[in-house]
Amino acid sequence: MGDTLADREDSVEARADSREWGTRGVWRWAVLTTLSTVALTHPLLDVLGNYPQFFIARNEFLSDIVLFSFGLTLLLPTALWGVDALAHAIHRMVGTAVSFLVNAALVAVALQVILNKVEAVTGVPSLVAAGVGGVVVAVAMFLVRDLRMVLSWLSPVALMVPILFLFGAPIRPLVIVGETGTRAVQSFTDPGPIVILVFDELSTVSLLGDGGAIDETMYPSFARLAERSTWYRQASAVSDWTTVAVPSILTGLGPAETAGRTAPTAQEHPNNLFTLLQGDFEWRALEPYTSLCPRATPSCNAAKSAAGGLSGWLTSYLDHALLYAHIVTPDPFRASLPTIQETWAGFGKVIGKGWGLTDDWSEGRDQKMRKFVDGIEPTSTPTLHFLHLMLPHSPWEYTPSGARYEPGGFKGVLPSGMWPKDPTVAEVGFRRYVMQLIHVDTLVGQLIDRLDAIGIWDQTMVIITADHGVSFHANNYRRATTPGNLAELAGIPLLIKYPHQKSGSTSDFLAQSTDILPTIVDVLGGQDPWPMDGVSLRSVGDRPQPRDRRLRAGRWNYPANVKIGMIPEQELEVPYLWDRILEESSHRRSQLGHPPHPDKLFGVTRYHDLLGTAVGDTGERALFSTFLGGDSDGVDEPGAARFVRGSVVRDAMGRPDYIALAVDGTIRATAAVGPAPEGAFTAVIPALEGPVKPIEVLGIVHEVERRQLLRRGRTAFQVRGARRSAELFDGVVGNPKNFSFGNYGEPFLIDIAPPSRFSSMRLHLFDRGGRTHKLKVHARLDDEWRLILDASVLPVNGLQEIHLPNKILDRVRIEGIWNSNLEKNPKNKAIHIYEIEFVPREEK
Repeated sequence: MGDTLADREDSVEARADSREWGTRGVWRWAVLTTLSTVALTHPLLDVLGNYPQFFIARNEFLSDIVLFSFGLTLLLPTALWGVDALAHAIHRMVGTAVSFLVNAALVAVALQVILNKVEAVTGVPSLVAAGVGGVVVAVAMFLVRDLRMVLSWLSPVALMVPILFLFGAPIRPLVIVGETGTRAVQSFTDPGPIVILVFDELSTVSLLGDGGAIDETMYPSFARLAERSTWYRQASAVSDWTTVAVPSILTGLGPAETAGRTAPTAQEHPNNLFTLLQGDFEWRALEPYTSLCPRATPSCNAAKSAAGGLSGWLTSYLDHALLYAHIVTPDPFRASLPTIQETWAGFGKVIGKGWGLTDDWSEGRDQKMRKFVDGIEPTSTPTLHFLHLMLPHSPWEYTPSGARYEPGGFKGVLPSGMWPKDPTVAEVGFRRYVMQLIHVDTLVGQLIDRLDAIGIWDQTMVIITADHGVSFHANNYRRATTPGNLAELAGIPLLIKYPHQKSGSTSDFLAQSTDILPTIVDVLGGQDPWPMDGVSLRSVGDRPQPRDRRLRAGRWNYPANVKIGMIPEQELEVPYLWDRILEESSHRRSQLGHPPHPDKLFGVTRYHDLLGTAVGDTGERALFSTFLGGDSDGVDEPGAARFVRGSVVRDAMGRPDYIALAVDGTIRATAAVGPAPEGAFTAVIPALEGPVKPIEVLGIVHEVERRQLLRRGRTAFQVRGARRSAELFDGVVGNPKNFSFGNYGEPFLIDIAPPSRFSSMRLHLFDRGGRTHKLKVHARLDDEWRLILDASVLPVNGLQEIHLPNKILDRVRIEGIWNSNLEKNPKNKAIHIYEIEFVPREEK
């Protein structure tokens, strides 16, 4: 059968559409390139251009960065162009609609980025404004051909974005391979093995015990090292920014001398410890966020490279995606995104939700230390072992025993980097930090034991220090230095075990990080190869104290704070700090109990005495069972610490300010409850032997009601049909139980073993949707079930009191169904709570 005239006309029209699309396809691709560059490429590269450590942390340099920047610029518009072409191939109207939607979306995203930066509008209004703006511009593009032409002509400018990014000051040292060091002519008369361990976020304040000595109960390994080395207890950092502080340790130069060196690489810092020892020493170096060790050396950062193949590629691009999400998401929604402030790589692993496929620095950081220690061997050639370890740096995920718990639940620091005004939040953060620091102390002990075991302790120069400290001041910054937290941020440990040193000593010389390299050169019997800001500490003796100690503050914040930019850099004078360090240490120790003990870290200061006690032996405090609602979860692995995060639902007793968490009848942790309406809390349960057991959450009250004192029996509740089906709740008589039910129309059954004597049972029904309930209550008496209540309609949010027979009942069953009247408001699925309260019989 031949084609009809209509078929031939359709074919001619289709070919015409195809020719038309073919002629304008290049122009359409050019328009998409311009729009995607404005919406995605430029905002992302603009942020990354200030943070070379983002790539250094992944061991990504020339080829990786070039492929990423140009791929981002070209692949996205090409993919959108392919979708556009496919839609036009289907039908002209489909293609027009898709083109319009793509244009509107890209413009809206670009406008949202701008609104986030200027902070003129936030929240839902900013989303609405960006969406409306995107539609308006898309309509204009559809109607005005010249506008589309202008956007296509601007596409060559889009290609300049990655070029400017690659040759910009911060990123250029990563992509331009040049001279990696100027080997100074040096002759060492006494070379020997060197071990340098640089911790991250370790403050002297946190290590001290009574009398200003290192606390040997909490940190026995640090104390043991102090007994065998020289402790410069007034040492201070030169910067609160890792990529400035670590280069100062390795070059002997302060921030003022390295101004303008935008990347912490060997290209920017050619004169450093590694290039100085090149040729005379072998070395094993691992730097997570710096790259001063020449990349051509195989032993430099060999263990740092991210996992290769598809997994490594996906992890890297997931990190970029999460960073971009922070750029484009307006306040207050940004707070709900996974945090990217804890590390520079493997963001997904930090949130504990399995987003990340690999994470070289947050997963198994203690394993990095163990591998470093195990790799130390006696050699005939002098060897430098250098490790910058991201501990006790957040995320805080280790308990004192080394058991890991989920790190992502504690979000105490505000997006600005400040602790909230509530001092309890900073206290919880400090406790998590100390838990991790005790585990770090164990790792230090393994290093000492290793050097002793292989017989090189005596001749080895051991240096343990930190790049900077960390602060736990309420209403102050965690990492940005201010006059109020200077002692915590500037005061860092510096312990040097000199070769053949037989006994320990303490020095009050005002040392700084820049003194470490001159000290190494002096011990090796060399001369300063270049002018350095530091001095050798080996024989300070009666040398006058340095008068000018400064700390370069600022540029501290992570890319998450893209909307506020970087805090301006400033220099703070570092005075005599010891008195302030002692004052801060005394305050911190008071938060850990008297005397501090690792077992007390799992509770808040106010209720230290409850830890380890039986639930029924709480002194004057009364406990009542409370119900977890909202987002409650935890890590339940045998033999592991358990992280618990949740919220406490308000009940007739009120929302408690503090809760106790018990396992097998013993209180293992206490925690503060946040303000209404969330009532959020986080807690860590120590690792316990044996199988995983349920956690009982108990509110803590001081004023005990009379009916609670009458009978402290136990009541078992088994719930079926609720969101937490088949769970068993134990509670004290006289306390309501809260149950959150599922969708309307679902039947439910509550089976209760009541206490032995009670006069009535109260049911309180909350129904935010305004719907009625069908409810039946049966009581089993003398092995016979009796109907106590049969109500087809109950008052909304009403209190129903049921008087029960004056006899001992075996069981009580409450069954019912939510009305499935969803037609009026199908989106209303508010949480419904039953409060069940048994009122004990008054004893005469």
